Amino acid sequence: MIKDSEFKEKDNDFILRHFILAGLFLLDALINIFRLTVTATQSIKKSSKRNRQKLLNQAMLQNKSKKDLEKVLDEINILSNMNKDELVTLVQTNEEALGKIKLKDRKNELMRMTNNQLRSLTNTKDKIYKLRKSELVELILNDENKNNPIN
Repeated sequence: MIKDSEFKEKDNDFILRHFILAGLFLLDALINIFRLTVTATQSIKKSSKRNRQKLLNQAMLQNKSKKDLEKVLDEINILSNMNKDELVTLVQTNEEALGKIKLKDRKNELMRMTNNQLRSLTNTKDKIYKLRKSELVELILNDENKNNPIN
């Protein structure tokens, strides 16, 4: 009889320890879930606050006149804060900037040519032999812009 009660007591003790261990695992899991929930909630709050601020800034800027915005942009060097991809996008959306880049590239291409090659490209044959290379390049660029303006 003693052995049977000892066995039941040990069995009950063993079961109790397993329940306690399972309870600790459950408690640990609940604490981790709580931490994740709190972190996610804080992240959502920060994100919504940033989005709200962006909308407020956009509304404020929409109420400004074009002249006011240009004045603000003249006072800061906005280009130094942009990366290359942003600069490429900016130039692509501005026809004047594209035209300047094309003109500069064409001028560099012409400057690599010899004077004889440049003379062969000109429409004018009068007194071009006296012109310097830079003057020949300007003459050619002026002729090309008259016939086909660079966009």
